[in-house]
Amino acid sequence: MKLIEKFKILCRVLFFTSPKEVAPSFMDKFRFLLYGFSVLFPFPLRYLWRENKAFSRGLKLIRRDCNWVLYERKGVYYIVPDDGEYISYLFYLIRDINLLNKYQEPPVIVEEGDIVIDCGANIGVASLLFAKKAGKGGKVIAIEPEERNYEILERMANENEGRIAPILPLKVAVYKQDCSMQLLIKSSASHSLSPYKREEKLSKGIQEVTALKIDTIIEETGLERVDFIKMDIEGAEVDALLGAEKTISQFKPKLAICSYHRPTDPIEIREILLKYNPNYKFKEIERGEKVLFAWDDESR
Repeated sequence: MKLIEKFKILCRVLFFTSPKEVAPSFMDKFRFLLYGFSVLFPFPLRYLWRENKAFSRGLKLIRRDCNWVLYERKGVYYIVPDDGEYISYLFYLIRDINLLNKYQEPPVIVEEGDIVIDCGANIGVASLLFAKKAGKGGKVIAIEPEERNYEILERMANENEGRIAPILPLKVAVYKQDCSMQLLIKSSASHSLSPYKREEKLSKGIQEVTALKIDTIIEETGLERVDFIKMDIEGAEVDALLGAEKTISQFKPKLAICSYHRPTDPIEIREILLKYNPNYKFKEIERGEKVLFAWDDESR
């Protein structure tokens, strides 16, 4: 990454001006500032990149064994394979999700006792944040179709059992109908259902996955309500929302929907949500990537 890009990220963290419900703490900003200075002196600090980045994210190393590494941050455990790709990805997610709160913007925040649907849970970093905010009276349904990421997600959930809200991992994709589909794999950070990235060059192949409507998932899990839905699924957001009509119309949840994958997403997502609930209000925020937030004041 170029020095100017690192400087922009540093500024985004340091000058995060959103309300206190989502803004990083003073200590988070201070750690990130110290890390920013280390970037200016890459030798010999570049040989301590894991230690520097873990410190800048507020992560404490708990153990490293059997090809896995376990970190702790503010009472929550993060476990990933002990290899460069996943370690780097964890640091990236902690920055965007925990420090920049990519998926929360008041009034669209997870609150005590909330039931959350995390679509595109990946390795579980956002699910853990939501589960901590929801507390033991809440619940998080963490949806991730990719095999390796799902394995990590399960380990994350197990390591934190009893410490935060229960996390129920589901190895499915979300779509407008219940069916089988192909998941195209590019990297641990990037995979998508075949209709959306068909022409993209792949490096890790194809997986056959089960796709379900969100309405089907709610019915099968027996949830009595849904309070918050986050969706970051590499271009499938519109079709996934088409499979959530009953859920959104009935429960009127707060929503954080990524709107940067396709040029028409911001318009189409608004149109679908307003069809389900004309009272929804919207706010689109860009913190590296655009997210459309929706809420209904009458249901709060």
